[in-house]
Amino acid sequence: KAVAERLPDWRGIAPEPFVLAVPCRPRGAWWFINDTSAVGWVRGEFQVDLVRRYCAWIAELTRREGIDGDRVGLFGYSAGAYACLEILALGCGVPIRGVGIGGVHGHGQFDTSDIKDHQAQGARRKFDGFLKRLRVHQGVPWLEATHGLTDLESKWEDAQRICEVLDQRQTELRLPALSLRKLAPEQQDINPSKKRNRTHHNYFGVAFLRADFLRALFGGTPPEPHKVEEPGWGAKWGAPWKEPQSAAWPAKPQGGGEGSAGRSPPEFEWDAGFGSGRKRKWRRYSEEAQSTLS
Repeated sequence: KAVAERLPDWRGIAPEPFVLAVPCRPRGAWWFINDTSAVGWVRGEFQVDLVRRYCAWIAELTRREGIDGDRVGLFGYSAGAYACLEILALGCGVPIRGVGIGGVHGHGQFDTSDIKDHQAQGARRKFDGFLKRLRVHQGVPWLEATHGLTDLESKWEDAQRICEVLDQRQTELRLPALSLRKLAPEQQDINPSKKRNRTHHNYFGVAFLRADFLRALFGGTPPEPHKVEEPGWGAKWGAPWKEPQSAAWPAKPQGGGEGSAGRSPPEFEWDAGFGSGRKRKWRRYSEEAQSTLS
């Protein structure tokens, strides 16, 4: 349904005709993990046979009439990003021209701050295993990741480590470096607030609905490397930082010496307690996210 609703958007930005093939998750699995619960990516085990099945399906598609097997790209968001990375890691027997991932997610979790104590050790172990698989990925001529620095569903701490491993492998294979697009909250499709986009995980359009993205995905000229600039300090994305009217960001501590046009990003984020049963409340950004934003 979500893909069908976006068809007019794809038509509006596509630089040329292309075939969009959208797989469904296998029944009884969180893509390639054998657990469909709310924390399935933490509790479940990796199923390599499922990855092989999807790789075979992709290879078969490239042999169909009207398909250019030399111009195949993969992209996925959140859980879909995880699926793309497992396919890239295993290799599907056909050349992949480009891979785009958004809301980067993995198997297991490095940041276990919102995971129950008895699951934390397993989450770290599975995340380490996932990174080990990525360290031998097949390589790709163009690789781009888009991630929200304040994302509460796909944590920046996890995404950063995933991207580092992907980039290291690209370097080993003498392929172009991963292009990482880091987003501040107001750069998402919907500005986060207490009522909308509470988990800061809504930036599918920013990640993929771009003509330059599609052009590079199929082997064309890649876009210029994403220039990371702090929001509200001359950033190129438009208006300076504005407080969402439906959210009460904590006031900036006194003594910072900056006016309203140059204020620092808030030190707190709205914690919706997604998928964890925790009470919703304001909490400080993680150390890494805060150091990136400040």
